[in-house]
This record gives sequence, structure tokens and C-alpha cells, in this order.
Amino acid sequence: MTSAYLGIDISKTTFHVALLIDGCTADRNFANTAKGFAKLATWLKKHQVQGLHACMEATGRYGDNLAHWLFSQGHLVSVVNPAAMHYYASARLHRNKTDKVDAATIAEYCQRERPRAWAPPPPEVADLQALWRLRCKIVKTRDADRNRLAAGLPSKVVHDLLKEAIAFANAQIKQIETLIREHIKAHPNLEHEYARLRSIKGVGPITAAMFVTLQLKRFPNERAAVAFTGLNPRIVESGSSVRRRTKISKRGDSRIRHALYFPAINACIWNPIIKRQATRLGKAGKSNMAIIVAAMRKLVCLAYGVIKSDQPFNPNYRKLA
Repeated sequence: MTSAYLGIDISKTTFHVALLIDGCTADRNFANTAKGFAKLATWLKKHQVQGLHACMEATGRYGDNLAHWLFSQGHLVSVVNPAAMHYYASARLHRNKTDKVDAATIAEYCQRERPRAWAPPPPEVADLQALWRLRCKIVKTRDADRNRLAAGLPSKVVHDLLKEAIAFANAQIKQIETLIREHIKAHPNLEHEYARLRSIKGVGPITAAMFVTLQLKRFPNERAAVAFTGLNPRIVESGSSVRRRTKISKRGDSRIRHALYFPAINACIWNPIIKRQATRLGKAGKSNMAIIVAAMRKLVCLAYGVIKSDQPFNPNYRKLA
């Protein structure tokens, strides 16, 4: 049973903690190293902590080692969206922003809201995530260089260097894609999910690998999976006068939305379910972007469906059911 709450404000070299236990608060700063983790364990033992719920913000990779260590010690760990903490602090009218204040705010949020538990992905999934994210980074840099090249450059030297950089990036992307495929083949559980996802018309090798990294089985339903990607609609209405245009929330990883853009366009042509949806929305007067976003959202739903049901894609599945 949880009896103590630990708020953690993480940085590159240190982390500040605030401990709420028996109505009292204690705080301390530790080094973000293995030695710092050991000192944290001693400090928690000194306060006779049992049933700890630790909470931190999802800010980069600085907190990964600490989150894994806390999980390995048997503590309940939550990794929350920084936006949630920002708005929570604003609602509490916190005027100051220091490591000590932030850690105390996170601990208070953890006690009041009881955020859902976090669990580290399996090692094979974590490795696949790292490969896919590296590919995203290189593709983004390459595309930016292509745009510079297309815009025209006065310097021939810079023009030639950019061409070399683009060629090198293409070689790296090809190498990473090979490594991704080999990694999936080496793990039967990943290969099984990958095969199910590839059965969806419009989902190519890299898109299927991306869906594998999302661990879709962990979501309770398809709406939660869509919300994780930030593709869920955000409706703004108030009274009789405020009726803003509905947009997507974008409260998720932008890399996922970028990765789904071209597969969605492809699915509008070849996937019978999404093609019917696109035709219906087009007749209703929806814009091309609205149709593509709806197709992206539908791809996530179909991916969730084939993983949850553990069956290949079947466009007549609902009729058969």
C-alpha cells in the first residue's frame, strides 16, 4: 500500500526530490549517477519509507536511468507529461519555479492525482525504439538539407557539401532500415506483431516497425491509442457564441504523426476501409488535410485492432462479426 510520495525534478547531472510522508515533507538533492541512486536508497530507508509512489516528468532521457532503477527496487513509478505539471502548478498559483518547488509540486500532484504506473519497455522494444528514433532524426536533417538545396545556393562549395551530406544520410537511413528489419526478425514476438501490421494495406515496413515500438497492447482501447499519438480531435465550445474549428490535440509524439502522413495518403488509395472513409468525407466537403488526418487516425485504429485481436487485417471483419 502506498504511504509515501516522491516528487522528482530531474536534470542532466543532478535530481532534486521531495518526499511526502505522514503529512510531512522532506527534500534533498542527489547526483544523477549510480552513486546518487544508492544515496537515495539510504535516505529513503532513513525515513522508513514503505510503499513509495515516485513521480517525474517526461523530459528527454535524463530521467531514464533513475526511472529504471526505482522500478527495479519495486517502487511504483509514474512518468507524466510536463504539460500536466505546468498547468497543475498554474492552477495552484505557484509563483516561484525552483528545483525544490518543482519537486514539491510533482510530489503533491502524485498524491492528489495518483497518475498511472509506468513500466519500462522490454529490452528488444527499447532497442527498436532507439533505431526508429535515430532514423527519424536523420530523415529530418536530410529533408532540411534537401529544402536548402532546392531553394538554391549562391556558393557551389556549399552546394556540393550539401549533396554529399544528403548522400551520406541516405546511406545511413538505408543501413538503419536494414538493422531494424534484422532486429525484428531476431525476436519472434516482434516479428509476429510486425506481420500482423504489414497485412494492413497502406502500412509499409517502417510504419509497421513504428507501430511495434508503440506497444499497442498496453492501451485499454483504440481511443487511448489515438490520444497517445495526438490525433484525437480537440473540440472548443462555450455557451452559444464560442464555436472554434475542431483541430487535433497534438498532445503526443510529433514523430508519430509525421511518420503516418504519407502512409495515410497511400491508404486513401489502396485500403478499402480508409478509401470509403475518404470518399465520404470528400463528399461532405471536408478539406484534403482533414481527410488525411482522419486517415491517419483510422490507421492507428486498424493497427490497434489487428494487434489486440491477433488477426491479420480483414476489410470485412465487422461484417463477419
